[in-house]
Amino acid sequence: FIFMIFFIWLRYYMGAELEALLLSALCAIILLLILHVTGKGRKNMASMKNKERQEAEGMFESLIKNKDYQFFFSLVSSRHKNVSKRRIFTLLENENGKDLCGYAKQLLALGIKHISCYLLEVYENTKIFQMIKEGRYKPLDDDQTIQAFNKLSNYLCDNGMERYEISNFAFSGYESRHNLNYWARGEYLGFGLSAHSFVDGKRFKNAESLKDYELGKIEEEILTNREQIEEIIMLGLRCNLGVDLLEVKKLDYDLSNNSYFAEYIDKGILTQKGEKVFLNQIFYHISNTIIANLFQ
Repeated sequence: FIFMIFFIWLRYYMGAELEALLLSALCAIILLLILHVTGKGRKNMASMKNKERQEAEGMFESLIKNKDYQFFFSLVSSRHKNVSKRRIFTLLENENGKDLCGYAKQLLALGIKHISCYLLEVYENTKIFQMIKEGRYKPLDDDQTIQAFNKLSNYLCDNGMERYEISNFAFSGYESRHNLNYWARGEYLGFGLSAHSFVDGKRFKNAESLKDYELGKIEEEILTNREQIEEIIMLGLRCNLGVDLLEVKKLDYDLSNNSYFAEYIDKGILTQKGEKVFLNQIFYHISNTIIANLFQ
């Protein structure tokens, strides 16, 4: 319609000849074709980008749903025989130990040799806290969570893993040497801002700011006898290393004289083998209370 008006204007008001009109019409047709092709191209490009975006979102969604990241672990496991998986989780309503066991089954099938499982602690002013507050998510209560975690523990142990620490499972020979050194109160050096070191019974902390770190500022902490005793008991009972009674006695504390000690032995909460004491794993979920009582 616009071009018809343009032709009339050229012919009757501008006095254009027929040849000029035909040339104008040809140019108009070419222009229309260009606009059509360009518009279609843009539309196709937009459609392709939209499709790519949807595919990317689909792949991401699929990756999230497939929490095992099977391709990654298969790739790593094929080249490295010692692969560990660390998992922080919270159980929601309608979930149970079967869900965790199904997840663990897939990890074991991928050749994972070490699994760390930590329960998520929800803090205020976080997104998940707000979601729970709004009723969008409903976590399991403590008893349900313990039951689910115990099912997971039993499943992993039934399949050859050992629960060598409250939150850590591994096949024999694949325990984390790094973590075991901490739990055995071995010496270690920390490098970088805020890093900690432990040497000769002394704990050191590097400066938090880069300026102070470059100046070599270090905080030193010398543990008291009581602090060392508490640390030995806490770390030893959290894992299969146990507590060495002789080591504690060297610090002038006889654990066997603790008012709870005999009771815990009688009830099977603690197991004594020679001069070593271990916490029965079925009581790991109340370990904080047990450990605190043994400090008294």
